[in-house]
Amino acid sequence: MQKQQQHAKTEITGHLMGGMGNLLFILATCYDLSKKYNSSLKFYTKMWSDSKRKNIIKYNMFKNFQLDSNTIRNYNITYRENNFFYQTIHVNSRVKNCIYGYFQSYKYFDKYKNEFIKMLHNPYSKTIESVIRQYKQDNNALVPVSIHVRRTDYLSLSHIHLNLDMKYYLNAISHFSTENSIFIIFSDDVEFIQNEPLFKNLPHKIIIDNPDDEYCFWLMSACTHNIIANSSYSWWASYVNSNPDKLVIAPERWFGPSGPQHKIRDIIPDTHNYKLVSIDSKIFASSASCNVLIGSSSFGS
Repeated sequence: MQKQQQHAKTEITGHLMGGMGNLLFILATCYDLSKKYNSSLKFYTKMWSDSKRKNIIKYNMFKNFQLDSNTIRNYNITYRENNFFYQTIHVNSRVKNCIYGYFQSYKYFDKYKNEFIKMLHNPYSKTIESVIRQYKQDNNALVPVSIHVRRTDYLSLSHIHLNLDMKYYLNAISHFSTENSIFIIFSDDVEFIQNEPLFKNLPHKIIIDNPDDEYCFWLMSACTHNIIANSSYSWWASYVNSNPDKLVIAPERWFGPSGPQHKIRDIIPDTHNYKLVSIDSKIFASSASCNVLIGSSSFGS
């Protein structure tokens, strides 16, 4: 009984940082800790500028979490992430705790995955269900496969965030029948997608041109299969995907030369649903099983 009373006094507050994908990692990790320690849970947004804090609050998916802009007092930073790899987090059950880090690993919260996903509010569920149904009706029941291409900020930060070229996407697409799939392509650079021969020559495709990143997230997660970028955004969309037979294709390298080269072992779930794909040109050149028609001037040998 005494132990339960100690746990009941535990308070956990998470520092929110980064974009939607990073926020989800922090939320999920702290949610897991709150379940483990039977603690109260809230999230601190004061370190953000007003514009960025409003950007967090605007997301409908976070409405079930307590986002607190008040100053935190008497909190110890119980855990400050000191590297990019998974480490067990120990919380002091007798103090107010503040958790600080990005926690980019499913290992922090996989135990409570389903509970956490249910906490995410999806106001688009009926709309997207209808959209996916319409995609299938309009395209002879083809299987929807999402493709995420992230470019704009990665182009200038390629030493940290690896800018995936078309070798990866060709290898990824080769795992699906292009005749039986409809590829739903999401990108922050729609003009590039429209002009890239690899995507132009796909027989069945839809290029999503919608600035609502929350809507796109839920649409991506509703696809049968996912080809993700080295991005926490599409990682989470594929993780939320509830299809038990989903195939998630991910790049075997996640970071550029200045990033943590072996972090991938903690990022990608070790299950049959996930497949790491090489971005190596030799693998690319030998992808004989790929059914995609590529313009002759598109790639070198």
